[in-house]
Amino acid sequence: MLMRSLPSSVYEKPVTITGWVMGLPNASDAVLRFDFLTQRIALPTSELAIARRLRLSWYGDTPRVRPGERWRLEVRLRSPRSYRNWGIVDFEKRSFIHGIKGRGYVRVSTDNARLGLSGSVALLDQIRWDLASSLVAGRPKSTAMGVIRALAVGDRSAIQPEEWRVLRRTGLSHLIAISGLHIGLAATLGYWLFNVLWRLSPALLLRV
Repeated sequence: MLMRSLPSSVYEKPVTITGWVMGLPNASDAVLRFDFLTQRIALPTSELAIARRLRLSWYGDTPRVRPGERWRLEVRLRSPRSYRNWGIVDFEKRSFIHGIKGRGYVRVSTDNARLGLSGSVALLDQIRWDLASSLVAGRPKSTAMGVIRALAVGDRSAIQPEEWRVLRRTGLSHLIAISGLHIGLAATLGYWLFNVLWRLSPALLLRV
């Protein structure tokens, strides 16, 4: 089973994990969801140096997190048995595709802390995040923002179910996947190149 890649001792109890935010966090009104690459998992009597990609949910009044940030979080990871009610096969298939080794949620704890930002971990995701943030900065909330984000940075997590239904009915859902990948890659590379050139020589860019 896919989930056996995590030791059984980490399930269904509070554990403290240290690692990095990966991918593009997706925040709604009630929950923040993001991928997390563990560096260490601390148990009451031991500490495991183990690298696993987890998908975490953080409820309530959550801080703003971004890719590449290093965090210490108290979490509760769900046992593989808890997924059988809603289809373990589908869960394992989706998890395998995305490299997810476990799921859980962040607990309310004073131990939760941002430890810094890595300049190399999830670098591409950091660039995509900056680009996605620049798209919505200072703009009113729009129902089409999920589609715009998918096309711009290749992230489809913000597309709502009703929007997916419309896209499927009109035969455009596959174009979102294909176009989003190519446009997102090109836009990300262009955004990164612009920022590099701007840091090196702002005057040069102003003359272009």
